[in-house]
Parts: sequence; structure tokens; C-alpha cells
Amino acid sequence: MKRRIMNLEINFSWLADRIIDFLKTYDFEMVMGELSNGNGFQIIAYGSRILRTRECIEITVEGTVSDFTVDFNFKERTDGLKSIFMLTMIGFGYSLLQKLKTEEDLLKLEEEFWKYLDRILAQTPIL
Repeated sequence: MKRRIMNLEINFSWLADRIIDFLKTYDFEMVMGELSNGNGFQIIAYGSRILRTRECIEITVEGTVSDFTVDFNFKERTDGLKSIFMLTMIGFGYSLLQKLKTEEDLLKLEEEFWKYLDRILAQTPIL
């Protein structure tokens, strides 16, 4: 999901720190970098021991400090032969059930993220 935020001056470094704080509560490993155009940043989170998911979360903030978008996406990491082995050895039903549970957990996580973002934006320090 993507949201546009306007008329609110945000320090991107401050915002990145707050997003990292949120992801740390779910025990994610993270990589962060500046966008190639220099107008924002991206955080890739993976390996949450709490959610036990193979999906990566990509959070991209792009734009200017007073007009930017926040994009929250899931990307499935493939483990190649491991998923094929699990499917054939354990069965399709179990794999499908696990995938549905993971999707539900990730949707809840995204909902929590947007609530958290609204709270921190309401407390934004003035630039």
C-alpha cells in the first residue's frame, strides 16, 4: 500500500529511525539505503523471528520533506529447493495453511505500521 503525505515537514533521518524502531519490535533484520535519485530512502526488513516469515518487507519513502510517499510492500523470498521439499514431503495442505497464516500476520503487521506512522507523524518535530 502506498500513502502520500503532504504539508508536513519531515526530517527523513528522523523518520527512518522511527520506522526502524517499529521493525525492531518484530525482531527483523534490516538493510537501509538512500534512493539512487537522492530523494528518500528504502528499508528492507527480513527474517523476523517473531513472525517466522520468508517474506521481506520493503518500505520506501520518496519525495521531498514536505511532499512524499510511503510505500509498504511484501516480497516473498524463495528458498529454492527447500520449498519444493516441504511441499512434497509435508503436503500441499500444510503449506497452503502456513501461507494463509503468514499472509494474515503480514496484513496485521501492515495495519499496525500505518497506525504507528500516523502516531509518529502527529508528534513530528518541526524542521
